[in-house]
Amino acid sequence: MSELRPVSPIQRPESARPREAPPPEVEPPSPQELLAIERHLVVLPTFEGATVEGDAELGVTFVRGPGTEPDMSYAAMLRWSVEAWPSRLTALS
Repeated sequence: MSELRPVSPIQRPESARPREAPPPEVEPPSPQELLAIERHLVVLPTFEGATVEGDAELGVTFVRGPGTEPDMSYAAMLRWSVEAWPSRLTALS
């Protein structure tokens, strides 16, 4: 055996809670909560200096980085129907 590998397998400490109980049942997030989570994730880049602006005509939210780097600017929270997405994508491009 290598000297980096422990001699015995790692064991749970005596003070750890038992694993016998099943995990608690949790309700899935509601549509409103999912939207709030999505909005929260979209505005996080503002802490790094980005701006976040909604564009109702295109149905997107633009996140624009503080510099000229292309990886910091993108469209988020797309709200396109199945029929309209090809034309909306062309307009966005």
